[in-house]
Amino acid sequence: MIIEPERSGKTISDVCITFGVSRETWYKWKRRYGAYGIDGLKDRSRKLHNIKNVKVTEKLEKLVLELRQLVICLLFLGMF
Repeated sequence: MIIEPERSGKTISDVCITFGVSRETWYKWKRRYGAYGIDGLKDRSRKLHNIKNVKVTEKLEKLVLELRQLVICLLFLGMF
């Protein structure tokens, strides 16, 4: 699909219609193909790669639960 416009002489819009993808998606795939070759077209994880496994301490857990209770009370009283 990425090389289809060059191979067939069709416009990018026509190729996108044929394959049922948006022009934005076509250009994204073209960039990936240009940078990484065929491997660039494989599915990618959407998981953030810079978040470390952080354990929630009991103190932090207690604080979050107290804040949730406070918000519930304020919602119930119509103050939030």
